[in-house]
Amino acid sequence: STVVVNLDFYPPAVNNLDDELCDGGSIVVNSTVYDAANPTGMETLPGASVNGCDSIVNINLTFAPPVVVNLDTSLCAGEFIYVNGNLYNASNPTGTEVVPNGSVDGCDSTILVSVSYYPPAVGYLDTILQPGESIIVNGTLYDHTNLSGTEIFPGGSYTGCDSTLHITLMYEGDLEAFVSTTSP
Repeated sequence: STVVVNLDFYPPAVNNLDDELCDGGSIVVNSTVYDAANPTGMETLPGASVNGCDSIVNINLTFAPPVVVNLDTSLCAGEFIYVNGNLYNASNPTGTEVVPNGSVDGCDSTILVSVSYYPPAVGYLDTILQPGESIIVNGTLYDHTNLSGTEIFPGGSYTGCDSTLHITLMYEGDLEAFVSTTSP
């Protein structure tokens, strides 16, 4: 007797896992950890296909480059900024901020913060006037009853910061009395 046997075989169940992970990311397939140190491999999953046959998974991982941004800024005296909810000022001028899912590909991004301060803009007006003369600085009258003071010019420096002008007046007659009383 002759027995004719016709066998049909299911096509192999092969899946490719091509994925891009964030820096430091990993996945587990069939109890094996795949990460930057182990980015590729093949796993056999016994009986896992829809028809009960083994299933094969080819793993090929790539990793998104880390996103690092430098935030270097100069501020005026007394100013501050908030980055990622944290205060940066003269007492806390540098730091590293991690923004979860902050990059375009959904990975974390890192901001390196560095705050510096413009030097103060300070000037001096020391002048000698004739009796009866006066000057007006920043809207304030300086004369024989108001010989000195400090004026603040908001945004007056080339950096846009405030500038300070210290004013000291002397009158011609006062100078002669000063010189004669201090001479040996």
